[in-house]
Amino acid sequence: MKYRSFIFSVVATALIVFGCGQEELVSPQLTQSEQGAVLAKAVNAGAIKGPFMATVDLSVVTDEGEVKIVDGKLKVRGQVNEGPFIPGDIEGTATVVTDFKIDLATGNGPGHGTFTFKVTKVKGQVVSGEWTGRFEGQFGVSGFSGNFNGEGGGDLEDTTIKGTFTDAPIVDGVFELTGRIKEDDD
Repeated sequence: MKYRSFIFSVVATALIVFGCGQEELVSPQLTQSEQGAVLAKAVNAGAIKGPFMATVDLSVVTDEGEVKIVDGKLKVRGQVNEGPFIPGDIEGTATVVTDFKIDLATGNGPGHGTFTFKVTKVKGQVVSGEWTGRFEGQFGVSGFSGNFNGEGGGDLEDTTIKGTFTDAPIVDGVFELTGRIKEDDD
């Protein structure tokens, strides 16, 4: 017992005399609530990084965009879809703006656009942030699938999200996403 007290005293004295180092985790000029937010962001980023799976319902079209049929191809520019994530690794809402061109004879064609995921939870961690980015894919007989990549903001600042998406079987407008969440320095 005396040995443990002695070790504790030595460690405590060393911390007091030498300090914990010249660099601090957060700036002393920040208020206590700002320091808490910085620390919470760092903890959340560490807890959320890694692989994820999510499902998002984008079946609601809030703006059809500009629609034309030219030479047997359906051309759509600026279609906006919005909807919720189905609770899982990511929770919140998504807004997607898509441009696409589909060959009416085959149902095939390319598509691309931008997305914003307003996120309230990632892997059980409560957050207030978003990922914004770009996607591209291909329409085919099984639906629309492709790749996406985005940068974080708010509590998700200094993170990126990257992965693939595909139409969920049977349900039109519902997409399954898989990928990886990284910190910018990963």
